[in-house]
Amino acid sequence: MSIHVVQRDTPYRLLFVQLLIFFLLSPMSTRTEHCSGIKHHNYHKIRGYKSHNHYRNLGSSSSPGYNSYQPYNTIFDVLSFGAKGDWVADDSKAFLAEWAAACVVGNATVEIPSEFHFLIGPITLGGPCKPGLILQVDRMIEAPSDTSARPKTGLLQWINFKKLHGFTIQGSGIIDGKGSAWWTMPNQVSNLTISAQGDSHNTDGVHLRGSKGVEVEHSSISCGDDCISIQTGCSDVSIHHIRCGPGHGISIGGLGKDGSLACVSNILVQNSSMQRYIMESESKPSRFSGVGSVESVMFSNIQVSNVKVPIMIEQFYCDKSICHNKTDAVSNITYDQINGTYGTQAIHLACSNSIPCTNIRTGNVLLAPSTTAQGLKKALCWNAYGKSQAPVLPTSINCLQTSNPPYKNAISLNRTHFTC
Repeated sequence: MSIHVVQRDTPYRLLFVQLLIFFLLSPMSTRTEHCSGIKHHNYHKIRGYKSHNHYRNLGSSSSPGYNSYQPYNTIFDVLSFGAKGDWVADDSKAFLAEWAAACVVGNATVEIPSEFHFLIGPITLGGPCKPGLILQVDRMIEAPSDTSARPKTGLLQWINFKKLHGFTIQGSGIIDGKGSAWWTMPNQVSNLTISAQGDSHNTDGVHLRGSKGVEVEHSSISCGDDCISIQTGCSDVSIHHIRCGPGHGISIGGLGKDGSLACVSNILVQNSSMQRYIMESESKPSRFSGVGSVESVMFSNIQVSNVKVPIMIEQFYCDKSICHNKTDAVSNITYDQINGTYGTQAIHLACSNSIPCTNIRTGNVLLAPSTTAQGLKKALCWNAYGKSQAPVLPTSINCLQTSNPPYKNAISLNRTHFTC
């Protein structure tokens, strides 16, 4: 007789096998306190981590599961980093923390969810970061309306991105920098002391370009180039109570680079003193080949001491021994109450051959050679039209042409090629 022993599976073993098959075949769908799991399109959304250091370890090879699975895109939600999104609380720290976490993870998305309204102050979101970083903006990011919240020094930047490569900003949201709060504010430069040797090359004291509504006041500037340089795109500039010298003076010039249109207007310089240099109102077209205009400029109540040429318009500016005469338009220039001493020439107005300087006015100008003056030159007015009002000394300053300039030619050349 043979006996066969048959061992039957217990219910517990069957249950184990069934569970094993279930886990092997079913998609991952569990959620934990830290992770909402794998979403459609292989998106891995990170929410609610208690430790931000855990984020920073996600991109390292020592992280658990790094070699076994790396998601296509990891989404970081700013709310998980403490952002309120209530349009009241400052969410700047939350944004910085979210950025730091996403920066070290490849193909990460910094998400600004659509259900909230975020208020942030000035921040810098910098790299280098892992490639494929995306800022997804689907709602409002807004700057503070109060301008006192902006930096007192440095560039007035709100959201600053730097040292990034392959970075993308996308979404249907709005980034509102609240620029209107700054439009009516005056731009002031005040109580400065700038000091450089007179023989130091290209050392401008204050350089203005593309600036509107600027005030420079109560400052002392000594340098090897222009005390204050006013260039392309400047208007409504007020300069007063400035002590300048040594240097090349207050200069309007260097206009029309690479053939571009250059316009300067509404410049007021008053209640200032100039020492040992030229007070200039000049157009420097020979450096560049552009066109433009300088108009509505006034120098008033200026004390000069041993200034080489106190009153100057120079459209024959020479660069590297090459002198050309271009067609920039100069008009409505006033010199009033200019008193003191000069070293070479009292007045030098050399205007374009094609377009004359018009509406040039001088009045209450009292100038005498300094005790160290050498090689004095006579006053020069070339193609310059306007009038002088007594008292004017020396009398040679009264050299402006008082007849009507050739307006037809001037208007044709001045306005058909450009409009300021």
